[in-house]
Parts: sequence; structure tokens; C-alpha cells
Amino acid sequence: FAVWNLYNPSEGGKAVTLDFPAAGLPPGTECLVFDFWQNKVVARAKDSFTSKALPQYSSELLRFTPIGSGAPVLVGSNLHLSIGATEIDNILASGETLEIVLSDAGAQAGSLTFHSKRTLTALDAENCSIAGVEALGDDLWRVDLKDRQWGKPQTVTLAIGKPVAQATP
Repeated sequence: FAVWNLYNPSEGGKAVTLDFPAAGLPPGTECLVFDFWQNKVVARAKDSFTSKALPQYSSELLRFTPIGSGAPVLVGSNLHLSIGATEIDNILASGETLEIVLSDAGAQAGSLTFHSKRTLTALDAENCSIAGVEALGDDLWRVDLKDRQWGKPQTVTLAIGKPVAQATP
């Protein structure tokens, strides 16, 4: 994944485009675009992304995460400005569980957003609490955390369930 702050230094509103290959993202790969300040996925993009018109001296703090591996993947976090790079030490996936090892960085409460074609449900948490797991649609899941205890190992364990039923047209 890559975290980019798209910034408009120009006078007046201007959209900013991120070219994926130039930014080090794989060409031809679909990415989910997560907005830190909105705490949600705002787009799916392939090869490039163009922001809405940004007023002068404003920006969008975005995470671009390739999807398609089939395994659950973290696509965003509002626990830290790094959007998953600093507050997460490791993510371990087995066939039936997803374990997230958190660092001491970030807020005591917030959420992690995952892309998963299979259901995610709360199993266990150490030195923090899972406030809830919500299906957001489009294979997105938000895991709300609270009561993170700094100076202690923090882990969150989710169950990976059955494939999500797709609506028929």
C-alpha cells in the first residue's frame, strides 16, 4: 500500500491526480482509496486517481491499497496519520482467523477498515476492546476499537467466516 497526501498549492480549486506507476503502485491493479479524515473508502481506482477539486492550500490524506488477493486486507485506519503503517505491527491470517498486532502508536480508540470477501466477526482482544465489527457493504468491514492500553502488547483476533452472499441483479 501507499499513503499519499494530495495537495493543491495553486490558487483556486484544483483536482490533483496520482499516477499509480509513478507513485510505485503496481500498474493494472485495482486499489481501494481510503480517506483518513472521512474514515472511509472513497473510491476504487486503477492506474490513477484524481481527487475532487481541492481549495488552495488544502489536501486529502489517502491510503491506496491493492486488492484482489482473496485474503482479508487492511485498507485503512484512523488510529494514526500513517493510516496503518505505524499503529499496526503485524497482521497474521490463517484459514479461519485474522490476528492484528498493534503497536503503541496512535489513538486509544478508533477503527480499522478491511476488505474481505468473507465475513469478519470479533473473537478476542488483548489490552484493548473490540467495540464492534460492522459490515459496510462492498466487501468492507469496520472494526471499532477502544481502551487501547499503551505499554502492553495489544492484539485483536477476528474470525474469518463464510463468503459474503452477493446480491443478484
